[in-house]
Amino acid sequence: MNHPLRCLTHGYTYFSTVNNGTMPSQGSVSIVHSSNLPFVSSIPMPDIISGDTLIWNYSTLQTNQSFGVGNTSSTNWIVFQDPAAGQSVWYTVTDSVKDVLGNFVVAYSVPWSFIISCSCDPNEKDVAPVGIGAPHYTE
Repeated sequence: MNHPLRCLTHGYTYFSTVNNGTMPSQGSVSIVHSSNLPFVSSIPMPDIISGDTLIWNYSTLQTNQSFGVGNTSSTNWIVFQDPAAGQSVWYTVTDSVKDVLGNFVVAYSVPWSFIISCSCDPNEKDVAPVGIGAPHYTE
């Protein structure tokens, strides 16, 4: 996921999930977002839009096959309207995995939170997640 946030403009993000298991799977990816980060559009559109929740369903994801919306070289992004500078926004992405019979297997969640800035510095560097502990270690 990636969402460079700038005040009062459209912010673009994406997700991708990969079946690293040994059996085909199915499931859904949901994004639950803060109310001050309204959803604008995506390609493909979510299968379900309910308030602050967006859900994309996938089926028969084979081993090593991926499912996602957008990527770093795509124009098919998930688009949000970013609020004014200084506001905190958040979203949580959850991949709910089921086996081919529809039985729940596991859910993976990644939370993101940001404070909106208005910087346009082309040299700005940002890392997400911020890492663990004082040295901010990341994998």
